[in-house]
Amino acid sequence: PGSGFLAGRAVEQALGEGKRTIHKAFLSLLRSQTARHPLQNQKIVVRRFDNFPQRFTEPRSSSKSMPTESCVMTEDKTAANGSREATQAPGPQMRLLGQYLKDLSFEAPNAPDVLTKLREKPEINLDMQTRNRKLDRGLEVELTMKAGCSYDGTQGFVIEITYAAVVGLPEEVSDQVKAVLLNVEVPQLLFPYIRALMSDLTAQGSFPPLVLQPIDFRQAFIKRLQEETAKAKKQ
Repeated sequence: PGSGFLAGRAVEQALGEGKRTIHKAFLSLLRSQTARHPLQNQKIVVRRFDNFPQRFTEPRSSSKSMPTESCVMTEDKTAANGSREATQAPGPQMRLLGQYLKDLSFEAPNAPDVLTKLREKPEINLDMQTRNRKLDRGLEVELTMKAGCSYDGTQGFVIEITYAAVVGLPEEVSDQVKAVLLNVEVPQLLFPYIRALMSDLTAQGSFPPLVLQPIDFRQAFIKRLQEETAKAKKQ
């Protein structure tokens, strides 16, 4: 098999471990929230799906059986010797230390004249970039998206948004898993915020709201690895 295929398989394998790390970070966040706001007569069940984990609550008296692939965070259990035990997810955990809007720009250079052409079919160009850097405490991940729209050759608007997050990773996380977390999982968590901002800003600019379609960050990362591998072969 070619090097591009091997790179794709490496990402697929690391993605599974990366999702488990994200899942454990989500459990850790739920525990901290539950400690501050205890739930009365409730227990939290976190199901593991292909996308980001979702949660729901069930009454404690429910007779429904727990799914075998669920990670359950329940109240403390009393052992036979009288000690208190709590179910915890083992292994390394990723911590989300913060998220924020880092840069935003919206330009409509030909307004208001271009607003008379909104009935024409728009031409939209999209560009996406991810970047990460090491901080004194954690790693910063940036997701930047730029969109341009024109009507019959006339520039409608140009919008560029950078949304970022700071995450903490334990030292034992492998380089492959770290690469997937920083280039796939974290950008996937940041994307909905950029999507909402773009829709709102274009509407406030008197243009039809720009609604971005879901992005397959995993496939985009694999494609980038394949391009870098092909470029290295030519050198």
